[in-house]
Amino acid sequence: MKRRFGCSLLLSCLLLCFACQSALAQYKPSWRTVPAVIYTGDTIGVVYDPVVAGYGDSLPVKGYVYVYRNFEWKGYDFPLTKTDTGYVGPFVIPEGTAALAWRFWVGDSIDNGRRFPNFAVVHDGKTRQMASGAYTEYALIRRRDRRGRISPLVREESLIEPRVMTIYLPKEWLDLSVRRHRFPEVALNLREAYGNRVDSVLRAGAAEIAALPDVTEKDLLTLANVYDGVFENRKGADSIKAIARAKYPNGLAVRLNEIFNLYLARTDSARVAGWDQFARQWPAAAYPYTDYLDEHYGDAHFFTGVLRNMSNIYYRQKNWKALSNLFSTCPYLMLEDSYTHFIDYALRLDEPPHTEKELAVLGQTIIDTMLVRSKSADSYRAGRGLYAESEWAVLNIRMNKSVFAYQAVLLAKLGRYKDALRYAEIVRPYMGSSKIEFNHAYALSLAKTGREKDALQVIRAAIYTGSYTPEMLDILRKQYVKEHKSDKDFADYVTSLISKEYLERQHEEIRKSMVNLPATDFTLLNTKGQQVALAQQKGKIVVIDFWATWCYYCKLAMPGMQMAVDKYQQDKNVAFYFIATMEQHPDYKKMITDFIKEKQYSFNVLYDDKNPATGKLDAVYAGFAPALKASGIPLKVIIDQEGKVRWSSTGGSANHIALADEVSYVIELLKKEKG
Repeated sequence: MKRRFGCSLLLSCLLLCFACQSALAQYKPSWRTVPAVIYTGDTIGVVYDPVVAGYGDSLPVKGYVYVYRNFEWKGYDFPLTKTDTGYVGPFVIPEGTAALAWRFWVGDSIDNGRRFPNFAVVHDGKTRQMASGAYTEYALIRRRDRRGRISPLVREESLIEPRVMTIYLPKEWLDLSVRRHRFPEVALNLREAYGNRVDSVLRAGAAEIAALPDVTEKDLLTLANVYDGVFENRKGADSIKAIARAKYPNGLAVRLNEIFNLYLARTDSARVAGWDQFARQWPAAAYPYTDYLDEHYGDAHFFTGVLRNMSNIYYRQKNWKALSNLFSTCPYLMLEDSYTHFIDYALRLDEPPHTEKELAVLGQTIIDTMLVRSKSADSYRAGRGLYAESEWAVLNIRMNKSVFAYQAVLLAKLGRYKDALRYAEIVRPYMGSSKIEFNHAYALSLAKTGREKDALQVIRAAIYTGSYTPEMLDILRKQYVKEHKSDKDFADYVTSLISKEYLERQHEEIRKSMVNLPATDFTLLNTKGQQVALAQQKGKIVVIDFWATWCYYCKLAMPGMQMAVDKYQQDKNVAFYFIATMEQHPDYKKMITDFIKEKQYSFNVLYDDKNPATGKLDAVYAGFAPALKASGIPLKVIIDQEGKVRWSSTGGSANHIALADEVSYVIELLKKEKG
């Protein structure tokens, strides 16, 4: 068995080494070390050229170096100086280093290599031999781990097939220290490459680790997980775990078993009692939760399951103190998940389980805990690597920006503008200007805290991307009137601020949505008792807005429709009709008249007829809706000069200027067609 394994390995090495040499000959790297062969204790130079990497030379560049020592990665800042040949930086290689890797940030993009990662093996400065573990690690970071994750040191195109691993892994198989620290990954990849033909070799390697005089409980649990997950031998895994529990009565194996029993508890009272006892017996300060989460010797599934059960119980009970204590020690990544589940999703329900005020306080607790705990190394551990601290400070906010943004929105909604501004300022550099809710909260918080000038900048940036609200426009309108003494040309001013690219995208979507369908003829009465017949409008462009006094979104969009009416009030070839449909109140006609008068709309309102099939006041609407696939109101329809339906839109927009532009654009398209 061993001999066949060795022969196939040798053949694979010869073939694949030739393939790798050919690929390397064609590869033009964007970085290099000087000298090419490096030793511990040396000071080396690193040169990075963003132009060769395809990023150009106009963006700022930051560098980070990752040091692989004692079978662990750790990241550090790597200062760079710009020169004529690229960005350069010196680095002193610490003793004990086996490998190095670099990540370069070019603007907001990360360059960690392409087909080949920015990786360098290190030789021992005394023996002049390649450091133990470097060869194996170079292969392992180019494979997905057992959870399907990729190392942050590489990208997709750097990944290699299982068979390619046979070039690297057997070279250090006899190095017991490498096998001991990387046995799960080595076993998994060799099994993928050769199937169960290598099981006897792997089991022999496992037995050698188990027989070490200094074998630890974590070694044993790692081997147990290999037996379970790689060999699919549950009986063998359970046997090893039993040995660990017997040898270490207060050890990790015993605690993992208690966690499993807690996970199986079926009532809230049993879960609370069990967790309280567990936390007293094995407090987090003495027994780190990170042990339970380790992918090799822990059991993250059951442990996080227990913590989620407990957090749900405390949440339902409004036990905010217990929930806060849980957040102070739970896995860091669970904080973002908890915020999303307990606050964001909850407040989007028709009937939230708690009040906005209560959830705003809870949200602050979660986010403030994140800000404190993000500075701990445990928070920025990723797979086998640790991000550089300053790099993680940026990545953490980018990864969790939706949490900070939603908290700012919630606090602004409650009128807590100063607190809202605190979170908005943290996340602003990573949000862009395309999120309407966030733009609204940020601009309003700035304006309400006396920073009107900054608020106007936010509003103009939001208008550029078409992501603004009526309240933001009101702030801008006040400034416009202050400067121009009137708001007469305000709509045109706002339109001038919108990105041409954004407008073109919107117009392209409109062009794609154009139709050519027969219009349902109708004759209806208006509020003055006059008959209006669609057939008599031939030769005109007719804009119809189906609405109702009870429809919130219908009324929300009406300021935008008034803008469109005003624009074409002198154009005899364009007619607007607002058909009140599906009205339910007995005195709906008076309600309509009062509403139009109160809002000072210059709308030509028509009353929909009774539908003979249903008896409801929706006869005309029911004639248009099926062909347009409309399931409700508001519904806007534009009919061309030949009496054909050419465009329709459902939903109500608070972005009034955008709505007016949308309607206007369709009208102008139809005019051009006729011309």
